[in-house]
Amino acid sequence: MQKQPRGQARVAAEGDRVKLIASIAREGNELVARILPTRITSDDAWAHVTGPYNRVVIESESAGALVFQGAGAGGLATGRAPCWRMW
Repeated sequence: MQKQPRGQARVAAEGDRVKLIASIAREGNELVARILPTRITSDDAWAHVTGPYNRVVIESESAGALVFQGAGAGGLATGRAPCWRMW
């Protein structure tokens, strides 16, 4: 079993998780991308994204928050993709 850093073990003991969350935001005339370790509470929708599943949230002024979540990569999701294309 892989050892968790002390901070991550403390977060897990409190029932939360640490996930790497990627974001892209407009800052002036530029797009700035970040990937940061983020504490996620157990009741947050991000806490239920595991394994080959992905979640994307796009926030816009005109449409509000658009959420896309589902199988994305790895495991069966990747293995099935070539088969589905053949049928």
